[in-house]
Amino acid sequence: MSNEDKMLRQWFDLLSMIRDCAADINHETASSVAAFYKQKHSSILIDEHAREQLAFCFFRKTGGNAGVGISITKNDFKNASTHRELLDSCFRPVRLSVRAVFRTVSNADPDEFEERKTSTLFPTDEAVDTLCNTLAEDMLTFPKGEKLQDFKRLLKKTDSRVADALNALL
Repeated sequence: MSNEDKMLRQWFDLLSMIRDCAADINHETASSVAAFYKQKHSSILIDEHAREQLAFCFFRKTGGNAGVGISITKNDFKNASTHRELLDSCFRPVRLSVRAVFRTVSNADPDEFEERKTSTLFPTDEAVDTLCNTLAEDMLTFPKGEKLQDFKRLLKKTDSRVADALNALL
């Protein structure tokens, strides 16, 4: 597993930790990480006390007792509406990790990477499958079924850019 894979998997592991903390506070928390990813934090963390509980739980779960925990601040809650945006704010945007996996699988130069054509970077079915399999192993929100087929078609379109593919995933 590459470092990029580890970074992406870590992001989703942290999102799972936030979900577990939220579920302890409010039983209306989405049961799947994929649904939780899009859920508005204000719909389950209805007051300041609930937000403080989540922040403390997450800090503790991420190593706060050893002095290395990840803090969620009042500004993080204020500037984010979904749980995905909350983790993006307090840790690292998931887009950076997904883009890094795209770059690693394509072995492409980073210059203006998001503007590059996906059909050039992933020219064969095998290259598309390698990217999709790698992302599916790391992302708990990776599309399945018909949505996966739509994503593969997007990657093969001659006018599709990496930015388009990232937007479709995120």
